Amino acid sequence: MPGNLSSFPGKEYYQFNAFSDVSLPGENYIEKIAFSWCLAADKYIQNQSKMKLIRYEDFMVDKTNSIAILARQVDLNPANDITDYLDIQYQPRGDHSISWIDFFGEKNLKSIEEICREYMNHFGYS
Repeated sequence: MPGNLSSFPGKEYYQFNAFSDVSLPGENYIEKIAFSWCLAADKYIQNQSKMKLIRYEDFMVDKTNSIAILARQVDLNPANDITDYLDIQYQPRGDHSISWIDFFGEKNLKSIEEICREYMNHFGYS
């Protein structure tokens, strides 16, 4: 889904229609997604004694160990080796060569940073 538009991109992105939900604050789909992320982050913070956090970036550094740690945290004993399944690409890979400013555009990136700043700091994102 493009990140640099000023309005929701349209029916080809129907699976993301939750982000056009009028109950979420925000002027456009990017701001609604940002507020949705903040809502999820806040729910985690309020309930962290009942939840286990695993950041995507940490998982990507060491998938096997991240899964093992998470399993132990929730009192599970992994019974099967899933190493062969860890690097299967289930969704189209994004273009990681594009900068955030180029992907989101200046206005949308500024909105994301303003809306999410407090939670980004809390979770160690710059």
